[in-house]
This record gives sequence, structure tokens and C-alpha cells, in this order.
Amino acid sequence: MILIADSGATKTDWCFGNTLHDCQVVHTEGINPFHLTEEKIKQILQESLTQQLPFSKEEVKAVFFYGAGCTPEKAGKLSGLLAEAFPHATIQVESDLLGSICSRGTLEDVERTFFFTQIIE
Repeated sequence: MILIADSGATKTDWCFGNTLHDCQVVHTEGINPFHLTEEKIKQILQESLTQQLPFSKEEVKAVFFYGAGCTPEKAGKLSGLLAEAFPHATIQVESDLLGSICSRGTLEDVERTFFFTQIIE
């Protein structure tokens, strides 16, 4: 299972599925690491997100989080919190600006972007 998040200050849209054809969406309040404490982000992930998912968190293999406030300085903190919530997943946290570019493509494009950024880092 793959999770893709598009997050702003007021809400986060979480798309999950194995392919684009079986993608479903759930919503939580916004996650912006500039404005929320680590405790609040953990609460959103544990009490709101995981409660809405119709599968166990262990089934999540990758999380692509695109959000407002996800600068390189803040991305590491959020990446760690997502890794705690989804222990078997590969995590990528990027700016919502990159997410807007990826949204013009397919799930496969997002996966290619993830692996490409791993190579150039």
C-alpha cells in the first residue's frame, strides 16, 4: 500500500492504494511542521489518520508527503514522525511545490521522482 499526502495548513488529503485505479482518499487536519509541535503531529497521525485507514499501518510500504512548510530543515523531523507511524514504509517528505508538479503525472511518476531524488542526494 502507498500513501500520498497533500498537506496545507488547514487540511491534509491522503490518497492510498496499490494502483491509481484503486486509489481512495481520507482527510485529516493540516500538518505543517512550522506551525505544529511534534506531539500534535503524532496525535494527527495516530488518532486521525491511522483510524481512517482500512488496513494496518504495517501494510504501508511507502509514504510520499508533500506539504506546506516542508523545507529541508523541517522535512527530517516530519520524516521521522511518519517513520514511527509507518515502520515498514519508505518515507519521502517534500515541499508542496514539488507535490503540485507530481500531481500532473501518475503514481508511477511519483515513484520515479522518489527514486530519482534518492540517487541525486
